[in-house]
Amino acid sequence: MNKKVVVCGVGRMGRRHIKAAQSLGHSVVGFFDTSKESLTETLREFNFDTKTGFDDVSKMFSAVKADVCIVATTTPSHAALAITAMNAGCQHILIEKPVASSLNECAEIIRVAADTRSVVAVNHPYSEIALSKFIRDTVHETSFGGFSSCHIVGGNAGVAMNGIHFFDMFEFIANDQISQISARLVNQTDTNPRGPQYSDSSGVIDAMTTSGSRLHIDISDDHGVGRYGIFMGKTASLQIDLLSGKYSLSIRNHETQHLPSTQYDAKTITSSGETAAIDITALSALALERLLLDDPVSNLFDGERYLRYLIACHISSESGGNFVNPLGDLPQKRVFPWA
Repeated sequence: MNKKVVVCGVGRMGRRHIKAAQSLGHSVVGFFDTSKESLTETLREFNFDTKTGFDDVSKMFSAVKADVCIVATTTPSHAALAITAMNAGCQHILIEKPVASSLNECAEIIRVAADTRSVVAVNHPYSEIALSKFIRDTVHETSFGGFSSCHIVGGNAGVAMNGIHFFDMFEFIANDQISQISARLVNQTDTNPRGPQYSDSSGVIDAMTTSGSRLHIDISDDHGVGRYGIFMGKTASLQIDLLSGKYSLSIRNHETQHLPSTQYDAKTITSSGETAAIDITALSALALERLLLDDPVSNLFDGERYLRYLIACHISSESGGNFVNPLGDLPQKRVFPWA
């Protein structure tokens, strides 16, 4: 069924959401941005009527009635825009990650969603990416010897911008939730590409699930190339370029499968290949499609959990890297300057 969609924030990500909505046969009846350049580019790219573009969100919701609102702005405005949309009658809301700048903001989104009976999704898509599914299926093969740990190293990407994706992917692969987080972060030294008012720390993060699977991330500010993952088991390892999808898989052969882990130089059978590339527009379409079925890929409570992981990273780093329970007592009011 054709739905009427509005999009808040029509930078590069917002325009991908427009393409995704149109690919599903929905009508984009309005879009909002405070940037004149973004409004102009959106009108040009999609040949929209000028009446569909707004630089005032209240005027947009007064002028058009929408079924769905996609919030693709930077993080500080997520809560206010999502709440405005729900109060304006939008029953389905898709919010880009992170869901909010503070736990208080997230709690307010949850409260209004309950009051208005709205369905809210947060765009954490890694459980639906072919690369993630390939990794999960590979490390859970009997020949892998069990999934032990995930090690991600890459360029200076920021914890909120990209580290949050690695939490998403790790939990999907481990089929478990993170219970402890330790971090050693450094403040962003270069100007944030989304504006000088934003800051997204980089650094080193360690996390562990309740069952003992381990995650190690190093996206420090002195790294400037690529994004790579190593996934370890007792009898195998998988090395993968997380940008290109090219991988190398080493599995102990029949004669060495039974040897203890101390025999790390035992003979292996090595194979290589490449998984499908990530299609962000297709993932955005899937997120919208699932939302409209009232079955979000990641719901509002998933979004809150990943927000807690981000905050726990900062709290841990400020305490010298101590492990923190991300589902425990964290500052509710503190606002973080993520883009």
